[in-house]
Amino acid sequence: MYDRHLVPLQRAAAMLPEIAIFGPFRLTPAARFIERDGAPVALGDRALDLLIVLVERAGEVVSHAELMRRVWRGLVVTPGNLRVHMTLLRKALGDGVDGARYIENVVAQGYCFVASVTHHQTLAPHAGRERHYRSEHQ
Repeated sequence: MYDRHLVPLQRAAAMLPEIAIFGPFRLTPAARFIERDGAPVALGDRALDLLIVLVERAGEVVSHAELMRRVWRGLVVTPGNLRVHMTLLRKALGDGVDGARYIENVVAQGYCFVASVTHHQTLAPHAGRERHYRSEHQ
């Protein structure tokens, strides 16, 4: 079944490296998959979409308006919808548990992904062997 809100986020996911690692998590945006210590994390579509956008812009404040526009593309929603799904995302990540911090609320502005993110990308060069590239966002 086609879900029109996923198309722009799939494009955003394609811009991210293959895997984003933060804390015990591995996020594979193109596959819309997240795992913690090797085990899949149950996360709803909207919460996963929020995470993809925030990780894409790690270290930057992403406005409430941009999050609502990108995650609920074309749908009219209230800021309460954003808060509910952000709460679900934070709970799934264990944000605030045992000192773990992933998402910061920037009052009257938006949210910022504050955890260190390491990106891994696999490229297949002409020789057919895979090479792994890393970059890190603080």
